[in-house]
Amino acid sequence: MDGINGIASITDIIGFGLITLYYYQFLHINMMPVSRFTVLAACIAFSCLGFLPFNMPKAKVFMGDVGSILLGFVFAGLIIKLSRSFLDFVCMAAFLFPFYADELTTIWIRFRNHEKLSQPHRKHLYQLFVNEYQIAHWKITMLYGLTQLIIGLSIILVHNYGLSIVLLLLTFYFIIFILISFHFRRKLIPV
Repeated sequence: MDGINGIASITDIIGFGLITLYYYQFLHINMMPVSRFTVLAACIAFSCLGFLPFNMPKAKVFMGDVGSILLGFVFAGLIIKLSRSFLDFVCMAAFLFPFYADELTTIWIRFRNHEKLSQPHRKHLYQLFVNEYQIAHWKITMLYGLTQLIIGLSIILVHNYGLSIVLLLLTFYFIIFILISFHFRRKLIPV
């Protein structure tokens, strides 16, 4: 997902950075001390950091669908490659939680309103904040990034308590996101 200045870059900086942290926190014990895949995650995070000044606060260069889809594919591939258990897979996948939650609620609303899901739209919560509520791109980008960082770090903190606790925490976050999303959407579009 992309569509406002800096959101894909901030998301990828944090997401790939969290993969790197997770690897060194939990996975490096059973693997070689330095995994080339972890180096790739760190390099992508730094690459996005280098791209960020050109895309935020005012966009001079756009990542577009090609860039964001490629980064999403690499993110998914790294998670699959680095996961040693279903717990690892869930924890690392959760590092992009705000995007997943936004996408799921948006698809559900569009499906319920009988909209064609293959048609372009501007109904993601972050797009509504920028376009309808007129909040600056950088503020929403930073809000999503901070939310992603808090959720990612909390998942890392509860990792040792097992899959049930991780899933319970993610369910809690998803319920909170749904409540916030529907609160702000209700004022703008039928939900």
